[in-house]
Amino acid sequence: PAYLEACDIARCATNMASRELVMASHWISGVASDAEACDGFKGATSDAEAGESEALLGRPAAAESAELQEAASRILVRVVLGAAVLGLFCVLALHGRFSFGFLQERTADNYMEKEEILAQRLLRPLVRSAISFGPAASTLSDVFADRCHISPQQRCALLSMPQGKPTAVYPGGETRCMLTTSEPYMFQVIPGDHNKLLIFFQGGGGCWDESSSGMALCKQNVTYDGAEGIFDRNNSLNPFTDYTIVIVGYCTGDAHAGNVTHSWKSLPGGVATQVGYINARAVVNWAKENLGGSTQLSSLVLSGSSAGSLGVQMWARTLLREFQYANAAVIADSFAGVFPAGLQGPLLHRFGVCESGLLHGTLLSDCKRGLLEVQSVYEDAMVHYPQVAFANIDSKVDEIQIAYYEAIRRSFGDMLVDPILPVEFAAAMEAVYQRYANRENWVAYAVNSMQHMFLPKSCLFSTVPDAAQLLGDIVGSQTLQQTAGTESLVRWLGSFPVKEGHSIHSVCQGSLQDRAGDMFDSFKSLFNLNATLPRLRIAGVSGMFSCSPAVTGKTFVRS
Repeated sequence: PAYLEACDIARCATNMASRELVMASHWISGVASDAEACDGFKGATSDAEAGESEALLGRPAAAESAELQEAASRILVRVVLGAAVLGLFCVLALHGRFSFGFLQERTADNYMEKEEILAQRLLRPLVRSAISFGPAASTLSDVFADRCHISPQQRCALLSMPQGKPTAVYPGGETRCMLTTSEPYMFQVIPGDHNKLLIFFQGGGGCWDESSSGMALCKQNVTYDGAEGIFDRNNSLNPFTDYTIVIVGYCTGDAHAGNVTHSWKSLPGGVATQVGYINARAVVNWAKENLGGSTQLSSLVLSGSSAGSLGVQMWARTLLREFQYANAAVIADSFAGVFPAGLQGPLLHRFGVCESGLLHGTLLSDCKRGLLEVQSVYEDAMVHYPQVAFANIDSKVDEIQIAYYEAIRRSFGDMLVDPILPVEFAAAMEAVYQRYANRENWVAYAVNSMQHMFLPKSCLFSTVPDAAQLLGDIVGSQTLQQTAGTESLVRWLGSFPVKEGHSIHSVCQGSLQDRAGDMFDSFKSLFNLNATLPRLRIAGVSGMFSCSPAVTGKTFVRS
């Protein structure tokens, strides 16, 4: 049953081969599957389970005889071989099934038929089942303390809003969501200290063509973020409980930066409006009117999760220029901007980012030529604001980032390419981090998990870099080297924004070995009966347990 459960979980994996091996190791160590997301970070739920896990690993907690140790070793060998063989069987079976699906796609009569087959066989179960966008916020009658519609007669002033409770604001004008059937655009305000402002760009996927829009791979109505994570006013661990929070609603599928209208006939009304820039601009103008102007904020925090992570990276320089503040920070959560080679530029151009007004000079020129990269925009902000701390928070093998990577690649290119391995994705993310590491004012918090988004989730308060030993001690403590302790994510966030004379460091836990090692050696170690389990290089297969040189030891000291 344990084997079958591992295989069932693996069917939902972004990459079958890597997840099968990770699931097998989950079973061996007795640790809960990461399919439980944040809750799975807790590892073994009792001392009894932990002791049983240790016994299974051949490291019994209270071994009293050599015979018991020998018996445990025999069990270990059988378990490892059995799990590895069964894992391979599941991989081959599942890969064969999906390969057949891709071959069927190639024989499709036309592109749209290929798209639909692809949606059914890969993207829909991969993305739609992994993301729950939730109902439109406008349909929820009991979550907002008030609703306000901006008009010449009504400015929806911050001072008129109930303290500490969310108010829905409808800016009207040219703002709108993606479809003609979408609800009116809105943003959310939670009043707090008027000298402290946190702007949060909502996440909600992306839509880049008629097919992805028809599949609803992006939010097409603004949703309610709830009261979890940084929005939880009742949790004393939350470093932002007293901030005024402005949540930039998201319903356009363009990372808050688009300014274009598409004629996509299969959608309601035959039109898709991607005006994330116009929507966000309306929110920013309201925030400036109520909290900006000649008033200097003591603290300004710019943040976003998932697609909102891309949004805050795109908007960072503009917002840092338009607000006055003593201290500021930019925090990008769960989208590092890892895209298939050569597709960032065309994607951003398709969103209409070149017409948004966010870009100038070389960046605008690159955008018009289809060469723009999000990383260039983010770095540009770092360079112009060297006293502001910029941060990335990511799971090393974030399953949703991997899913969208695959969705974009298959939409733009050959649908018969093999899915990206988690270890390959982790290496690509490391390359992005290495680029940012050249900037003194950049740091990162890397988590050994597949979890997507932390800031708006309750797991914010329990996350640590090793995800509470997600796979137990399976990698072995002797191969793990902490770069900056096991500081919890929420405590780390408490250092933002960094004040004069203070510092912030990057956090990661894992092997400092080169992740680009031979994956065959990683798998081959499973059959090395002379090696102890702690030395198995499962880390090399999953991509979770290495630390990027770009993160290791990286510290920003604000002078």
